[in-house]
Amino acid sequence: MYHPRVYVEQAKRAGIKFLLPDVNRSDREFKIEGNSIRVGLNFVAGLGPVAIEKILRARDKHGPFGSLTDFLNRTGLGPEEARSLVLCGAFDFTGLVRPALMMELELFSKSRAKCLTSDKTLLATKPILPKAIQDYPYAKKYDDEWRILGITVREHIMKRYRPHLTKMLNADSRLLPHRIGKHVRLAGVLEAARTVSTTTGRMMRFLTMEDEYGLFEVTAYDQICHGNVSYSQYGPYIITGVVDDQYGSITISARQIRPYRTTTVSADKRNSGAHCGGIG
Repeated sequence: MYHPRVYVEQAKRAGIKFLLPDVNRSDREFKIEGNSIRVGLNFVAGLGPVAIEKILRARDKHGPFGSLTDFLNRTGLGPEEARSLVLCGAFDFTGLVRPALMMELELFSKSRAKCLTSDKTLLATKPILPKAIQDYPYAKKYDDEWRILGITVREHIMKRYRPHLTKMLNADSRLLPHRIGKHVRLAGVLEAARTVSTTTGRMMRFLTMEDEYGLFEVTAYDQICHGNVSYSQYGPYIITGVVDDQYGSITISARQIRPYRTTTVSADKRNSGAHCGGIG
């Protein structure tokens, strides 16, 4: 029903550590690595099954990759596939910062193009990179990994928004069992949704939302959601409503749902449709 991200976040809340993809360590799917879980190559956007098979075959045949250039020579992957791998951390094992790896990729691509147009059959050599290249800021790394993987091994995305939201809210998902019958205002991202028609012909939406502490349920008539909640947008949203206990199930009966907008924290919207598993 849910996007894998939901299960990843639940596991993280239980104390399980997740590791970024690594071209020398990742399999196709998630794999256990010590006391952690390594993200699989199949989560890397733009990396199809054929490309993954090339990586695994080259690694099995001649051992771990020593560098980005070694990887490119041995797998024959194109620059766009390699770019996604670099930006989601799959070459962090090299010890090079990601801007340096991006520079290596660009120089390699130019070198390989020259080799292909020459009469000689040569492999492109590892370029010489300038020293002391500054790394990307933390926020860019987070956004790149989120955009490419659709999940994050770092903190929940709501935790990044929390400092900007605190003054607007009076609750989070942890407090809902203690606020039965009371008005609350909290924030969350949209994980799943469905729409049903009531016996009176009104449309009602059932939304599963999440903050960094867990999932929570929201019900709202379509008029409340219209123009505010899009099934193709992940959020976050600010929800105002009353906490109800419906036969042991805690639900927020929404009075208002509106998207939160900020320029200080970004989340990719192009992949948001894939993020909202279970919508329909």
